[in-house]
Amino acid sequence: MSTNKELEGVIDAIGKWRFFLGIKEKASKEEIIINTQFIREHFGELNVTDLHEAMQLSIAGKLDVDNNHYGNFGPLYISRILNAYKDYRNEVISYCKKQIKLAEKKKLPPPRDKKKDLEDMVNFFVSAHETAKKNFFDDFGDVWYNFAKRNKMLDINEDLISRAKKYGAERAMDDARDGILMKMQLNQRMTKDQQEYKQRKYARSYVVNDWLKSIKDPKIFSKSFTIEMFE
Repeated sequence: MSTNKELEGVIDAIGKWRFFLGIKEKASKEEIIINTQFIREHFGELNVTDLHEAMQLSIAGKLDVDNNHYGNFGPLYISRILNAYKDYRNEVISYCKKQIKLAEKKKLPPPRDKKKDLEDMVNFFVSAHETAKKNFFDDFGDVWYNFAKRNKMLDINEDLISRAKKYGAERAMDDARDGILMKMQLNQRMTKDQQEYKQRKYARSYVVNDWLKSIKDPKIFSKSFTIEMFE
């Protein structure tokens, strides 16, 4: 966790973490610097994906730890969550290794539970729909954008494209504005490619939100889903 790109990912993850915890006060540049440097120095073996997973698991109450921040989002809280996540990850890795060894002893791998996979995706879809209706759903990884586009569910016209591009540019600009002080401290500079990537990411999320909001009943809509539609 030493490159500018990785540090930028840490800053973004910290911002989302505070938001999901319901902390409305905007983080000061000192807080961002302290938390980022603390993570880099004490949890440098974790990558940005680990931070997002630790955040999600802790908020969902799936880590064996007190996840109440008690109004203080600082090194003490972060270390408590990340240490619990490392224990959780080690258990998962250990379990996976055992499963791999068992699978290697068999000629054929265990059959995939497609029904369970489909149920998980439907639940995720309903959750995304609820988020889009209440606020804004960030489609990380373009999961639903790719799904809707691949299955010809998007009605993309010039007006939608224009609105999506405008939103993407504004969100990317907000990211740059919010992180500029921190990036100056860490000697970071957002490259043109990074800025364009953020614009595309947010524009696609806008299209997804427009699509989700057009769906009246996500449970009824998702009844037509098949696991092949996700592959």
